[in-house]
Amino acid sequence: MKKIIFLIVTLASMQSHAQDNTFYVALGASSPVGDFHNAGGAKTGVTFDLGFTHKLKGKKTAFAAQLRGQSYPFNEQTTTANVTTWSASSILVGAMWVLPLTDKIFFQPKIMVGYTIASSPSVTYSGSTPLSIPSSSGSAFSDVFSATLRYDVWKKMSLLVSVDYFESDPKFNITASSSTSSQTYSTDQKMNSINFCAGLGYRF
Repeated sequence: MKKIIFLIVTLASMQSHAQDNTFYVALGASSPVGDFHNAGGAKTGVTFDLGFTHKLKGKKTAFAAQLRGQSYPFNEQTTTANVTTWSASSILVGAMWVLPLTDKIFFQPKIMVGYTIASSPSVTYSGSTPLSIPSSSGSAFSDVFSATLRYDVWKKMSLLVSVDYFESDPKFNITASSSTSSQTYSTDQKMNSINFCAGLGYRF
C-alpha cells in the first residue's frame, strides 16, 4: 500500500509541474573524425537518439537521459574485399540547461556521460590468400557535448535541431584467419564523431 501511495504522489507531482518533462526522438548524420575516420576507415553514417529530460522546478537546469544508436559504412570496398559496418549503442545520462531566447525558442546545451557497446566490421578477403576477420564487440565509457535549438511549435510539441561531439574508445579482440593460420590481437579504436540531428520533442 505504501508503494502505491508513493507512486500516486509521484505521478501527481509530475503532473503538477506540467511540461517539465520531455520525450524526444531525433535522427541525423554522423561524421567520424580523427582516428575513427583515418585508421578506422569509417565514413559518414547515421545516428538515432531516443531521450528524456526533466527540468527542475523553478530552475534552468534539467536531468537528461538518452539512448543512442550509430552506424558507419566502411570507407573503401574492393572487388576482393567485403567489409561491413561499424556500429555502436550507448546509454547516456547528464545535465542540460534550458536558456530562453524568445518565448518559443530555447538554447539547450547538454553534457552527458555513459557507456557504449560497439561492433567492429567483419572483413572477408577473397584475393590470392583468402582471409576472414569476423566482427568483434568492444565497450568503453563515453561522453557527449551537445547544443540544441528548441522551437515550440504547439503547446506540447517542439522541433529540435542539434549538433554534438561524441567520443568513446572501446577495445576489441580481433581474430584474423586464413586457410593455414589464425591470429588474435587486441586493439583500441577511438569512435569520435560530430553528429547533426533533427527531431521532435513532446512536453508534458
